[in-house]
Amino acid sequence: SVSDDQSIHFWNKKTGACVKKIYLAHDNIVWCLLYSAKENLLISCSGDRKIKIWKINFDEETEHSCELQHEVINPFTARFRKMIFLDGFNDGTMVLASDAEGGLIIVDIINGTCVHQIEAHKNSVWSMVTM
Repeated sequence: SVSDDQSIHFWNKKTGACVKKIYLAHDNIVWCLLYSAKENLLISCSGDRKIKIWKINFDEETEHSCELQHEVINPFTARFRKMIFLDGFNDGTMVLASDAEGGLIIVDIINGTCVHQIEAHKNSVWSMVTM
């Protein structure tokens, strides 16, 4: 789960207990979280204009870990380009991210690079679906 306290919390689906917290995961409200099972990566986006890609290891036998792999700053240069929503492509290696000014970016989560940037709408993009 994510929150306006800039943190990411991980929960055990069987017990409901919080098993890991990343305090100050971002420098602003964390708006969205996406998991890539194929790559075992967690992708977060925030009002700080960043998409962060985290390598996770949640093995019940060992200690849970979460390590920052890449940080992608929204390539659009406007001042308020807060990242607000994520959706993954079927191949599990790219995500589509939206910002508060109507832009979309496609990010390669393996390399942590912006592949495309698209001026899509005049205002915030709150939801989308990849196909």
